[in-house]
Amino acid sequence: MKRIISLLCLVLAMMLCAVACSGTPDTPTDPDATPTTPTASEWELVFDGASYTAPDAAGVTREGNITLLTKPGTYVLRGTLDDGQIRVRVAKTVKVTLILDGLTATSTTTAPIYIESADKVTVVLKDGTTNTLTDAKNYVFNGVDTKPNACLYSSEDISFEGNGTLIVNANYNNGIGTKNDLKIKGGRFEITAVKNALKGNDSVTISGGDILITRCADGIKTDATEVGRGVLTVSGGTIEIHAEDDALQASQAIEVSGGSITVEALGKTVNCDGTINIADGCLVE
Repeated sequence: MKRIISLLCLVLAMMLCAVACSGTPDTPTDPDATPTTPTASEWELVFDGASYTAPDAAGVTREGNITLLTKPGTYVLRGTLDDGQIRVRVAKTVKVTLILDGLTATSTTTAPIYIESADKVTVVLKDGTTNTLTDAKNYVFNGVDTKPNACLYSSEDISFEGNGTLIVNANYNNGIGTKNDLKIKGGRFEITAVKNALKGNDSVTISGGDILITRCADGIKTDATEVGRGVLTVSGGTIEIHAEDDALQASQAIEVSGGSITVEALGKTVNCDGTINIADGCLVE
């Protein structure tokens, strides 16, 4: 009897051990599943004249009158910045989002917003807010590799979205400009500029928004000559341009498949030596 009981105990122990060692069966991996990404950090930056308040974790520093943003993530910008610049300087492998939430920024020496380095930058115009940028008539450069030439200038790809308003008073050169691709997906824009109101060196793509250009030399321009660049594309939105020279200008192609464009130009309405495709009813002179 004792031997039987011992054998039963041994069998039971082996069964319990087998169950414990087996654990939970592995869940098959879905090759199409979207990897989980951590939520990006978000910081609020409030300007009051020449000063600002921001959380310590935001990585905001000061270089003279430059407010330097040095971390990837989202910055909510609000308040009034007098005679200063907001500059983004992060690694070219990371992204930054700027939410303009009632921001007024002016500079007497340069561009009030300058994207010096990043992978891509998204500017969100917060619903119900009015944001105003005003630059200097003459810029003072301090040794940066890429020098801004627009009231809001980016060395990298930049896109705009949201339903707020952005007023741009460009006294030096361009209104909104980038060395790479410029995309406008939403927002209301009121732009005056000495030269180009909207300038994307590599491309300009407009799929939404309400754009009013009341004074400029050229309205919307892209002029890269490499293959696949220098393309101006409009698929949505409402655009009104009052230009002292050309309204729409591109080096390679102009494609208008949707939206509404109203033009008053002393130069050419459309200036492009490459391909021009404009859908019926989209352009009114």
